[in-house]
Amino acid sequence: MDNGRIVAQAHAGRGGNIRLTSDNLLKSNNRLVSASSRLGIDGDVEIDSPEINLDDFLVVLPGGYIDNAKLPKLCHIEDLNELSTFRVQTVRDGMPMTPDSFQE
Repeated sequence: MDNGRIVAQAHAGRGGNIRLTSDNLLKSNNRLVSASSRLGIDGDVEIDSPEINLDDFLVVLPGGYIDNAKLPKLCHIEDLNELSTFRVQTVRDGMPMTPDSFQE
């Protein structure tokens, strides 16, 4: 339901009833499930989904940081025989217009 809506609304009569059954239904500000009536009686929304407190799954990481100066130097630039390079090409430099062009 990316920005989705499940709506059973009425103008003057009774709003419709909505019943959802799901293994996981996440509540979000950009989603709407509504069974209302502008002038009449609102309908009922029933959601049958297990309630899970996602805060129970959060892990608190230890605070602070590692001082890089205190770590032993494991790699020296002099130890590397070949260095990698990264170059950006544009269409002006002869770069293909689409990713499919790389397969030709």
